[in-house]
Amino acid sequence: MPNDSSPVAEQWKLLKELKYSAEYIDFLKQETFLKLPEAAALVEQERNKNGSPLASPKAFCHYVFANFTYKKGITTVETTLDEVWEIKSGVCQDFAHILLVMLRLINIPRVV
Repeated sequence: MPNDSSPVAEQWKLLKELKYSAEYIDFLKQETFLKLPEAAALVEQERNKNGSPLASPKAFCHYVFANFTYKKGITTVETTLDEVWEIKSGVCQDFAHILLVMLRLINIPRVV
């Protein structure tokens, strides 16, 4: 796994290679999400601004914190990612799912 002391290009290269590792395939599968192109554009913009695989997830967390509102009872376990993305509201599980989409787009399968 990459660490923040190695060159950034090398870190991204290592993450890109993970998608070909059987150990991580299930963790990198995207859920059905119609707004994926919109999320991908945002992720790419943040990734380019922030540089490293460590800085990018922090930026994604900040994005969700700044752009989504915690509202208890507005979603259920059956609420789709598209609905959460559209209303920009939900609870912790909704925000975790949005962050998982973002992380998977940059080939980060899980926290080790």
